[in-house]
Amino acid sequence: MKKFLSLLMVLTMTVMLAACGAKEAPAQTTENAANETAANEDTENEDAAESPSGEAAEAKTFTIGYSALTLGDSYCKALADAIEKYAKEMGMECTVLDGQVDATKQMETIDTFYNKKVDLVIVQPIPGVESSLVKFNESGTPVLFVNSYPTITEEFELSYSYVGSRETEAGEEQAKYLAEVLPENATVCVVLNALGFTNTESRRNGFVDKMNEIRPDVQIIAEQTGDSDTNKTMSVIEDWLQLYGEDGINAIVSGCNASTIGIVEVLKSHDLCGKILVAGIDCLSPYGPDNLTAGNVAVDIFQNPDEQARIAIETALKLLEGETVEEETWVKWEPVTAENAKDYYDRY
Repeated sequence: MKKFLSLLMVLTMTVMLAACGAKEAPAQTTENAANETAANEDTENEDAAESPSGEAAEAKTFTIGYSALTLGDSYCKALADAIEKYAKEMGMECTVLDGQVDATKQMETIDTFYNKKVDLVIVQPIPGVESSLVKFNESGTPVLFVNSYPTITEEFELSYSYVGSRETEAGEEQAKYLAEVLPENATVCVVLNALGFTNTESRRNGFVDKMNEIRPDVQIIAEQTGDSDTNKTMSVIEDWLQLYGEDGINAIVSGCNASTIGIVEVLKSHDLCGKILVAGIDCLSPYGPDNLTAGNVAVDIFQNPDEQARIAIETALKLLEGETVEEETWVKWEPVTAENAKDYYDRY
């Protein structure tokens, strides 16, 4: 009997163990299957990531074409270099071409950018080139002017944005400074920039209008273009000294840095620096700060190429990304005298 009971217990335990094993096997199989499926999915995802069709689309690199008025002028070169620098910093490709102060040459640079299908074109315009940009409007390519205000006639329509400084303000700043230091009934001569450029007339009008407003006793006895050229300006100043005498001129107003240098050279040769006051524009380093510190120039109005370039490229990026921008963005002029001249070395 005992043997029978022992045999019965062994058989019962065997059946129970077999039953437990049968229940565990499917669970193990399911877990392995899940792991295998996940592994297969990971492999497929890795393969997809490595395959051309699965590659993440790279961000578009925008292309910009910049046509400079000239690269032969220190200010214009500084502006072009800064535009190129900021474009690179913001991840854009920028090509710079030289307009060589020639409308025909600059239109060729504009055509080059159009044929290259740049994403945006920036122009420091020479008068007369503006109509050649209409085709960019027609193709949906944004147009941005910088530093020199465009001349738009009734013959064509052009959609554009602009970044620069109000040219009249430069002349106004010159007038405000001289109005404080000139004697009663003082006489002033004005050297104009090259004729035909919008900044020539605007700077002149800013000075004349502001001086007439705050010091109507001051007489403007001569106005003549120096063609934005040092040698031409020197010839003009020599003629004025012959005509009015060394005691007949209290101040000379310059339209640009090249003219300021010419004025100073002539006054130095006649030992007239400080006796005839000079009001300059641009404050090119090191000549501008040097002449201010030495007393050769009374005031120089700084136009900031780096700031104009930075804002221009920021505006360009907004346009390319479809954002709305101001039609015109203005950068302030900065009057510089001997007191703060040291802060303007190497500004450009």
